[in-house]
Order: sequence, then structure tokens, then C-alpha cells
Amino acid sequence: MRADERRKHIDAVVLITRIMSVLSWVLFLVSLILFHYARPELEYGIIRYFDIPVRDYWLMKPKNLVSLMLIVSTCLSCSVLFLKRNRTKRASDSHGFNQISVLCICLFFVVVINI
Repeated sequence: MRADERRKHIDAVVLITRIMSVLSWVLFLVSLILFHYARPELEYGIIRYFDIPVRDYWLMKPKNLVSLMLIVSTCLSCSVLFLKRNRTKRASDSHGFNQISVLCICLFFVVVINI
């Protein structure tokens, strides 16, 4: 800790932003797992050779859950970025690059899934 640092302990808002940040990443990772099961199955050459039936449509319930989780993760990321923007005053405070990345990734996936 630096000598001119006057903060003795973690502020409640900082703790809330950290929890929201972790929750945003967890929702994103769970949505990736659901995305794997909701998407149409890939048809490989060996599958086509043995005439194994392949699902070529999205499963709607998991797809809707993925969309909902991504939207909630996006909202959490926006909230964290808003709180960080209003609370960070020092140059040593974090900028939230991880939240910007999860925000961009989630927005991209929401657009791709719902098109």
C-alpha cells in the first residue's frame, strides 16, 4: 500500500462493484455452456456418412435463457462501469477493462443469437 493512501478498508460501493463484476462473468460463462446445448448440432462428414440425424434448429428454452443471461450480464457490466466512473478519483484506481470486455462480448452474442 502506498504511503499517501488514506483508505483504510474497502468501501461498500467498491465491494458491491466487485461482486457485480464477478456475477457478470459467472453469468457470461453459464450462458456459454447453455449456448453449447441450445445451438443447432454441427454436421460433420462422419455423421453425414452414417446418416445420423442432426438437429438443425435452436432449442428455444435454452436460447431464451442464454439471451436473458447475456442481457443481465450486460446490465450488470453497465452498472459497474457507471459506478466506477462516478467513484474513481485517483489515477491508481482500476479502469474496469474486464467489464468493458465482458460488455462488448455479451452485446455481440446477444446480437448474433437474436438475428
